[in-house]
Amino acid sequence: MKILIAFNNYADIPTGGEKNVVLAEEKLLRAHGHEVLIWERGNAEIRDLGFGDRLAALKNSTWSKTLKADAGKVLDQFKPDIFHLHNFWMRMTPSVFEAAHERSIPTVHTLHNFRMICPGTQLMYRERPCEDCLRDGRFSRCLIRHCFLGGSRLKTFLSYRLYREIRRRRFLAAEVDAFIALTEFSRRKFIQGGLDPKKIFVKPNFLEDPLPDVPAVSEKPGALFIGRLSAEKGIGQLLDAWNQIDYPLTITGQGALENSLRARNVPGITFTGGLPRAEVLRRLAECSFLVFPSVWYETFGLTLIEAMALGKPILASNLGGRPDIIQDGVQGVLYDPFKLGALEEGIRRMIRMTPEERHQMGRAGRERYLRDFTPEVNYRQLIEIYQKAMATRA
Repeated sequence: MKILIAFNNYADIPTGGEKNVVLAEEKLLRAHGHEVLIWERGNAEIRDLGFGDRLAALKNSTWSKTLKADAGKVLDQFKPDIFHLHNFWMRMTPSVFEAAHERSIPTVHTLHNFRMICPGTQLMYRERPCEDCLRDGRFSRCLIRHCFLGGSRLKTFLSYRLYREIRRRRFLAAEVDAFIALTEFSRRKFIQGGLDPKKIFVKPNFLEDPLPDVPAVSEKPGALFIGRLSAEKGIGQLLDAWNQIDYPLTITGQGALENSLRARNVPGITFTGGLPRAEVLRRLAECSFLVFPSVWYETFGLTLIEAMALGKPILASNLGGRPDIIQDGVQGVLYDPFKLGALEEGIRRMIRMTPEERHQMGRAGRERYLRDFTPEVNYRQLIEIYQKAMATRA
């Protein structure tokens, strides 16, 4: 099978969570004998354009004839059996689906965020989950609230225009043959938002088993946070709770809040900054438990299955798809991030456990990883979705 994987890199870094998923799926498909081509465009390209071309790119960020033509050239040259787009935003637009559709090439779209159903893209407002527009259909309120992550007025406006175009085209009903949601929770939200339930299939992200590459280490008392240091990740609430905790916490990652968080000088907390993945996994293998305090839904969370693969219990907020991944009291502990004192109590609950109790949770997580999140399991799910997409064009 020949698969064209399209990817719009809207980050300012060469890799990130979504790009890592793209590369992992490419490697997985190649390992099973498929011919794969990655076609990547980046929003950084817009910054390199002249003023007039930049304005044109922003104007056409909802449906670009230029990008549709570019997609057509790649499709005609590679002649894939499947066109699989992982995301679009500003540079690569949904018009690329139309290029594949006109050539009768089956199309698949992985839903890494909630852009299809939320102009703010994340179903979040002021560091809390928000479904106001889903409930009453008043999506224009985002123009008043500036819902786009970071509060950018321009990006909110552009995102709203893109959402209007997607909605006008009935959520790309004619252009996309199969959508991939990463959890059952996400699938329900996309159905609530208007996507065709018959076209949405659940396939989580996956992880190559890290155990062979991680040296055996003994558990050291201490919790670990891994992630971007930004408000939606719940890092501020985590430090608030840790003010009352006498137990080591290591915070690994970078982000806009790093300097202000360090300046708080909370006892027992160590900041490492960004680290190579091998070092992050080593620290994860030796910690007592992972803390995942995110205050927004997220669509998955690769860190969760990294911890499970390494046999580590998890303390996580109960939002979004986390309950689809972690069963409370089995692979870890879930808490309500908006209930006063719940995070602190969750931390104390993890600390009070005996090492054997934590190891038992870790073993349950490892078993869940082996059952649901390995490359082989994921490959079967992905190929089944490709086959269903192809059946629509038969």
